[in-house]
Amino acid sequence: MNPDYQSYTEDELLDAFEHIDKEAWPERYAEIKIHLQKFADEAKKNASNEPDNSEVSEPAWWRKIDFNKPKEKLITLGLTLWTLYILSTGQISAKSSQISFEDSPKTYMFFMSFCIVILIWRIHGHLTSHNKNLKRDC
Repeated sequence: MNPDYQSYTEDELLDAFEHIDKEAWPERYAEIKIHLQKFADEAKKNASNEPDNSEVSEPAWWRKIDFNKPKEKLITLGLTLWTLYILSTGQISAKSSQISFEDSPKTYMFFMSFCIVILIWRIHGHLTSHNKNLKRDC
């Protein structure tokens, strides 16, 4: 009576593979190899279906923004106009106060630097999303 290698676990098959006399039992040796190959194929299949952990599995929020949407274009246009207005007047209006370049140059420059960096990021997003669409259409 032959062993039922289909019911063996992978560890049991490996143990049988290491200890079998392949010259005395060539059929059993071949059958063990076939069942071990099934485990190897299954592991390879599972590895290809799993996400690669070396990259971030969920993109960050700033990568999820679709710059092709009209809302995003309006936000960028509004930010551009607002930044240009602040640069031209030299004052940032808040509810109860104003920050001007003359009164507080460091605060004004920090705020303007922040606005410009955000604006550059948004314009870059629009340009790169447009380029992705061009490549997709070709």
